[in-house]
Amino acid sequence: MKLASDCGGLVSEMSEPGMRLLAEIVRGRHEGPTILYQAWPARLVPRPRSSGLIPDTWRYVDWPEPIVGTASWVQLFRAAGFISIPYGLPQPTSPLTVFRGTSAERRAAMSWTLDKSRADQFRQRHSWYAPTAIYRTVVQPAAVLALLERRGESPREVVVDPQMIRDIAQLGPLHPQRYREGP
Repeated sequence: MKLASDCGGLVSEMSEPGMRLLAEIVRGRHEGPTILYQAWPARLVPRPRSSGLIPDTWRYVDWPEPIVGTASWVQLFRAAGFISIPYGLPQPTSPLTVFRGTSAERRAAMSWTLDKSRADQFRQRHSWYAPTAIYRTVVQPAAVLALLERRGESPREVVVDPQMIRDIAQLGPLHPQRYREGP
C-alpha cells in the first residue's frame, strides 16, 4: 500500500479512526489541512498519532499555511512536538541559517530551506504572482517545528514558528514579477 510507505510506517500503527481520517485528508487534498485541524481539537487524533498526520498533510498541499492559518499550524506542530521526515532525526541543538524564495509580503512564513539554490527555485516559481527575492535568517532551535524531506527531493524543508524569527535579510535584488502571455 503506497500510503503506508509514504507515512514512514505510521499507517500500520494507526487506529481505524486514524486511517479513516488519513483517507479523508488524502481524498480532500486541498481541504486536508482543514480536516486535520478540525479533527485535532475534537480529539479525533490523539497526540502521538497526530505527529504522523501533521507532516503528511503539510507536505501534501503546495501552500498549506494559508489554508488554516499560521497560528493554527504552529499550534498543531507544537502540540505534536518536534517532527522529522525521515523519522527519528534529532531536533537541532544550534541555530540554523535558512533561506526562503518568495515575495516581500510572504517572507516571514513557516517554510524555509537550508539551501540557497532551492530557495531560488521557489523565488522563480513565486515570481508569477509578485516581485520576489531570496531571504535569509538564522533560526534558534526552539523555533524549528519540523525538518521534512519530500521523497526524492532534498534538501529538507525547515518548518519554523514565524513569531520566533528575528532579522530577515534580503539577498540580492528584488526580481520583477513575470507575466504570462495570452489566455
